[in-house]
Amino acid sequence: MEICGMCSILLMVFIFLWRVGSSYAGGGQHYPNGAEDFMCGVAPGPGVYFISYSYMYTADEFHDARGKNTQGLDFDLRIVAEALRLVFFPGMKVLGGEYGFYFAASVYSADISAKNRGVVLMDDRFSGVGDVVFSPLLLGWHWGQGLHTILSLDLYAPTGHYNPKHPATTLLARNHWTFEPTLAITVIVSPGIDLSSKVMVDFHTTNDDYLDLYSRRHSLRPGRELHVDLALGVPLADNLRLGLLGYVYKQISDDEIDGHRVKDDRGFVFALGPGARFLGDNYALVLKAYHELKAKNRPQGYGLWLKIQGRF
Repeated sequence: MEICGMCSILLMVFIFLWRVGSSYAGGGQHYPNGAEDFMCGVAPGPGVYFISYSYMYTADEFHDARGKNTQGLDFDLRIVAEALRLVFFPGMKVLGGEYGFYFAASVYSADISAKNRGVVLMDDRFSGVGDVVFSPLLLGWHWGQGLHTILSLDLYAPTGHYNPKHPATTLLARNHWTFEPTLAITVIVSPGIDLSSKVMVDFHTTNDDYLDLYSRRHSLRPGRELHVDLALGVPLADNLRLGLLGYVYKQISDDEIDGHRVKDDRGFVFALGPGARFLGDNYALVLKAYHELKAKNRPQGYGLWLKIQGRF
């Protein structure tokens, strides 16, 4: 019985290290879940805008393919990040929609550790620059009857600090390109309640600098991924909106290592939490918190966001 129990623990440790060796989950996720929220489908008028995203994520559980916390492991993950996005709407119309483009860059600090019965399996921390993201195409339409949409193509470039021997560097720098078509929708219903959603699908190129447990180099092509940010906002005053926010992430195809599919490694997470949006004269401030309620093949934890939007 003791031997069987020890074998089970060793097997779980092996699976954990395989999944965390080059990243903390299956897939090649670039997009930070829950970044968008209230009124995200409404394109602004012509101008130059900035959005500051301050983000903190913490998790002390790593869930397996069944959605169960991996037993016998003392896991801890902390990420603090700051991103700045510059958005340009020059006043042009394309296909009847408002044309725009944007560029965003981030800095972060990450700390990841794991122990099994006092034995250190992983302990790494890093502060640096994440991968940049930009979009050459934003198109926003106002359809009337309270319906607004924004269609975009987001591109993530492998420009961040990435070192496969240091797992903390792989959390926001992924060493591959991601092509992400997105559709944001907002429906405003009486008396000013907004229902908003941003839907994204990720297509990844190959990371040719992936290391396995034995520091052998491989090529990793992450599977396709689906992200959905959700928001329900209720106005309490002209400048204050409260609501319920959430996100769903699901990996929809398998990773491939050296051309071979990796089974039972697809990630999933679902989160809910409260949010508030305050409007000033030329800015908006959003504060929101997320509690991840279900996760598979990835950490399950909590996120806290402070978002400031403004116009130059």
